[in-house]
Amino acid sequence: MENNINELIYLYHLRDPEALALLIEAYHPLTASLQSLTPPDMEPEDYRQVADSVLVECLNSWRQDLNLSFSTYYKSVLVNRIRTLGRKWARKQPDPGATFVSLDDVLPDGDRSVHESIEDPRVNVARQVQARYQLDALYQSVCKDRGAHAARVLSMRSMEYTLKEICERTGLSIGRVRYILRDAERQKPDPGCM
Repeated sequence: MENNINELIYLYHLRDPEALALLIEAYHPLTASLQSLTPPDMEPEDYRQVADSVLVECLNSWRQDLNLSFSTYYKSVLVNRIRTLGRKWARKQPDPGATFVSLDDVLPDGDRSVHESIEDPRVNVARQVQARYQLDALYQSVCKDRGAHAARVLSMRSMEYTLKEICERTGLSIGRVRYILRDAERQKPDPGCM
């Protein structure tokens, strides 16, 4: 059968109008045996269309220098495509163990609904902007007075790096890093002046 398949592949590439139909017919037993792997909601007609489109893709991408027969190549690509479709189907299914909360539900105390209990991140914007201005002013003053190492240390500390991580990444000693942080703490602008 493999010689017949190779001849049909050759005829397909020569643009023989019947070659593709004969290849689909030749691989029908293989595709029928893999149909049990399909997602539960996939109709048999949809599966046949997927199998046929994968066959055309494989015909256009298979090369003889892959040291792999066309049948093996087609089967592996088709199985991978079916598994991908199964994963997509599974992602759409609800988790049976998950609990869902509606934002319109009333809390047990009965005072507020759930959507009123979720904190709005926009509430703290003014405080965040003020802190950002203070931090920028601190960085500018440190860059002028102490240099780029101090600015880098403060930047890493604001991103919650540990002292050990700062030392490893900057190459500074732990004493120097502590000195830069203490000095910056002393120079911190007064929050009332903003």
